[in-house]
Amino acid sequence: MINIEEILVFSIVALAFLIAGRKLYMTLKGKKSGCEGCASDCSGCSLVDLKKNIEEAKSRKKINEDIIDKNFD
Repeated sequence: MINIEEILVFSIVALAFLIAGRKLYMTLKGKKSGCEGCASDCSGCSLVDLKKNIEEAKSRKKINEDIIDKNFD
């Protein structure tokens, strides 16, 4: 017959396996292509920073073109 202590131990071990399995799954699934060496959420990733810099440069270029167009009108 199983007593309370064994049920408690089985529950704790099962919970530990579930948590470890979820963390392993999130680690393997969370990596994005092009983000080798980064955290799974790509915070501080050089690829993400590069994309942000490109978008900022495009917006500055657009603003400058608009200013030049208004000056010639």
